[in-house]
Amino acid sequence: MAFETRFGRLVPIVKTALGRRHLPVNTTINFPADKGEFEGHCNRSACLKPGANWYNHGSRKYYCRACAEWLNTDKFNKADAMELWGHDLCTEGKHD
Repeated sequence: MAFETRFGRLVPIVKTALGRRHLPVNTTINFPADKGEFEGHCNRSACLKPGANWYNHGSRKYYCRACAEWLNTDKFNKADAMELWGHDLCTEGKHD
């Protein structure tokens, strides 16, 4: 059985003839208190590496280098980021 996080909960995914279905589970994921903060844990739930210092201008949270590079690809609206901010979606360093 496959699992994914939805709204801070670990939820099993069941594939049926009609598509994917999520079954409720009473397992809560305890995210780190500094998730998405500068030098805290990566904001991506699938990663959560410490030392996040790449700012995502869309979510206004911090990500680790690997996740930021992944988010800066064409897959995640690179053209829109360039139009809105004149740079990639994620940039390195502290932002206010």
